[in-house]
Amino acid sequence: MKYVNITPKFSQNNEVIDGVSIIKAQTNDSASFRAFDGNPNTGYRSSIFYPPFPDHLGLSFPTKHLVKKYSIILDKTYHSVKSWEIHGSNDKFATYDVLHEVNDFVITPNKVEEFYLPEVIKPYMQFRIRVKSRYGDNSWGIYELAFYELLYEKKILIKNNSSYYKYDGISWRLLENSVPTEEDYLLHGMNIDDISTIPESAWAELKGDVELCYYTDALNKTKVSFNIETEPFTLAEEFDGQTIKIIEYTDNPTQEESIITLETEPFTFYDEVGNSFDVLYYTDDPDKTEAELEINHNYSPWDELDGDFELVTWTMEEETEVQEELKPIFKEKIEDGDFYSAKVDLSKGIVNMK
Repeated sequence: MKYVNITPKFSQNNEVIDGVSIIKAQTNDSASFRAFDGNPNTGYRSSIFYPPFPDHLGLSFPTKHLVKKYSIILDKTYHSVKSWEIHGSNDKFATYDVLHEVNDFVITPNKVEEFYLPEVIKPYMQFRIRVKSRYGDNSWGIYELAFYELLYEKKILIKNNSSYYKYDGISWRLLENSVPTEEDYLLHGMNIDDISTIPESAWAELKGDVELCYYTDALNKTKVSFNIETEPFTLAEEFDGQTIKIIEYTDNPTQEESIITLETEPFTFYDEVGNSFDVLYYTDDPDKTEAELEINHNYSPWDELDGDFELVTWTMEEETEVQEELKPIFKEKIEDGDFYSAKVDLSKGIVNMK
């Protein structure tokens, strides 16, 4: 593990560096950046004769950091701070946690004072010093304030057939030790991000089971998981051209056969062969000089409709009865009835004869 200084070097108050901004002090906000300019010879100084307490000075980060250490440079020239707290927050100090507290600190001028925070286990986005008291009755000041994130080692080795390997970007390299030591992981282990850069052709060189061996010095880490992404595939693609045997075991003495049901996605003949195909005809009849292919199918447009459907018709015609007077047209008498005729206006609608 190692401590990494995450404090940018600012040259003005309103500067934003990689998303990091200054939480300005209240009593003299124009000079707040001098506590974060990386120069131990310049510093922040509060207003004279009126430095109300508590006063705050800090940094806001765009992402969370596990800060386990901070450093501060104090000097009596500014009648320096005497007591303070370090706060961490994830909601711009609407709520916060006290990460460290110092009371009645004895100053060694211009010395870099380092404070470790072993109890901190939570990452934060905002950090600040809360000044509670000062020496003397003038202003108070800080020359430099820096926050350090604790980064744990995370290394990976590949185990295959009881041997350990690392990938150097070109090929697999075999480790000399049959059981890798902590030093092997630190010197030869790969970073987590490097695993995703190993090409598929390199993985194919490893035969048998492959294990990802993860090393970390984070004592609170109890488990690790890997997310392996592959291109979509089907079993048909994996076993293409191969004979598959499925073996079933049972202790049922009365079972005499096994049934396997295969489910496939719906498909049509055209999905399989496309718009054209060749039919090859073989016969050992020497008198056969030609062959005919007859294709029968019962395709209907109704086949393309899935599920239940209804037939709906539409017309502008109205059904109506035509009332016309019927008159006999034959003078001869017909014993069982008469012949009649009538003019019908079809524009009036459909005719129903009664």
